[in-house]
Amino acid sequence: MISSYPFGMGWRLSKSFLHFPHSVFIFGLALLLQRFAGFFRSPNRAFAASSLLLLLFILWNLGFIFQWGAHLISPRGPVSFSQVAYNQLFVVPRQISADLRRYLFKRKALMQQIEQKDVEQLQKDAQP
Repeated sequence: MISSYPFGMGWRLSKSFLHFPHSVFIFGLALLLQRFAGFFRSPNRAFAASSLLLLLFILWNLGFIFQWGAHLISPRGPVSFSQVAYNQLFVVPRQISADLRRYLFKRKALMQQIEQKDVEQLQKDAQP
């Protein structure tokens, strides 16, 4: 136990420690998809279902990133899962289409609106 202590401390202090949670997530996702695929008889159906599940995870995370960037949820502190889910299903699709339309046709106004929201959020956070 004592002889492995320096190696453990060296590993914790190295840069590889910072990437450890990501590698665990990748391994866990692979294991989840493999177990999920076990529910199907055909490998083709299992691949299609696993791909769909992975696509849903990706879309959920992109929607969450959009919510955070558009200040639909608080950028600091805890957030309500019910609020995130509601925004994800009802608010984000409308907001993305409106923002995409504004980005393509009224880009300058969109950038000014984003900057104004950021200033308002900073003022709100600065008040005690």
